[in-house]
Amino acid sequence: MSGLTERNLKILSSYANAGNRELYWNYLSQLPGADGYGRLALSVVRNDRLPGQVANDYAQDYAREQHDNGSRFPNARLSERQWEEFGQTLLKKDLELRQSWMDKERPDLALNLPGADVMRSHDRAFSDHQLDPNCWTPRVLLHAALEKSGPQKLEQVWTNMLDNKYVGAKRIGNTGYDAISEMGLIEGSKYLANLGAKEVAQTFEGRPSIDPNVIGGRSSYAKYFERDQKWANISGSGDHVYVQEETNPARIAELNDARLVRLERQ
Repeated sequence: MSGLTERNLKILSSYANAGNRELYWNYLSQLPGADGYGRLALSVVRNDRLPGQVANDYAQDYAREQHDNGSRFPNARLSERQWEEFGQTLLKKDLELRQSWMDKERPDLALNLPGADVMRSHDRAFSDHQLDPNCWTPRVLLHAALEKSGPQKLEQVWTNMLDNKYVGAKRIGNTGYDAISEMGLIEGSKYLANLGAKEVAQTFEGRPSIDPNVIGGRSSYAKYFERDQKWANISGSGDHVYVQEETNPARIAELNDARLVRLERQ
């Protein structure tokens, strides 16, 4: 039976203890027999692929209006450092679950966590940071599947979400079918429309969160000039590019902190 080994777990623990999310998820994603969760989580950390960009956009938008939408938590607009802190909490909860399955002599489930476990780890991490669990993109669909059809359906939906065969075509089709069948026509259609709109937006605007000196989208962003130690706001493209020095102290402090977070991740 394939699965996680004690050596794998030791390496993952070392990355988690060091707070290195990139190495943790990258290592997990490359283990033999691993499902697509590690790769998806890595794209969230780096914001360098469409699935991660959509997940980040979804979480940020939901958090901004969570209380307005019935959450017990207040509306929240988190900085890049606060999202990084949330990611560190999620990392620890993920590791705890994998350790738990190893203790139960289930290395297969320690490698590929059940969807219910992944949902549980996100629920707890979001709640610990006063964020509604529904900030996690798949949760409303997974919860609907659990409530309507039971645990086995939840696991089937989760497996479908991680299916990247045919460049994700089958995954997208299955997710669409699951959303309608488990959430109903109206709510399922709203969910799919929201994801679709974010995919379109991020296709054009998504920018990896890797470069510490460039923060923002593709058509509008802030750039740090190291020689001058100044930030400038840049917008437009081609022959119509506009550059303006950032002078707002609060915004400069926010950009400096985001830059430091990215430098710390390197």
